Amino acid sequence: FREGMPRVVLTILLHLFFLMLLALPFKVNAREYREFEWQKEWFENRNDPDAIKHYKKHEARVTEEAKTQGRAFACGICQTIARTSEVMVQSKMPEKEMKTFFESTCDHMERKKSESRLNPEDTKVICKRVVRESLSDIIDAISVGDGYEEICQELGLCENTFKGTMEEVIQYQRKLEEKEKNDAEDSDEDVEDLDSGL
Repeated sequence: FREGMPRVVLTILLHLFFLMLLALPFKVNAREYREFEWQKEWFENRNDPDAIKHYKKHEARVTEEAKTQGRAFACGICQTIARTSEVMVQSKMPEKEMKTFFESTCDHMERKKSESRLNPEDTKVICKRVVRESLSDIIDAISVGDGYEEICQELGLCENTFKGTMEEVIQYQRKLEEKEKNDAEDSDEDVEDLDSGL
């Protein structure tokens, strides 16, 4: 090796390392970034009384949003369990096997943090709590002929029946599609404005 050779090898290795890093999927979640900015700002202004009020209001909003998402998630889990349990009860599956099946499903449940303030561990805990606290009642209700549609509402886990919840989901989906359509149209208009200004 010549004297300059190790430097060349090191440079090539560093370039390869950076190329590998660029190849990794990397996505900055806007919500996570905003939370980081809030935390950073809070640390810098922690002695300012006005800032403290402002941050406490923000914290309360975030906490309430997480609780709302947790309740909605528990409702969705209950409705899924109720619908699936109806089929299992009809096939005469023992309750113990049903509980094992649902708990195993909860163990493998994951949600991306970007979709929700609930982290994967919270989703597992909520899912297992619904199984532990509600499965027997769901099975009993189905066994006496109650349909799965109203069970979760009767248990207090959902504000609406299964059908009502599905209608809300469809309406929400339509609103999202309409918003995306409007955003796309606005984006097209912005491009046209830029083109005309050139």
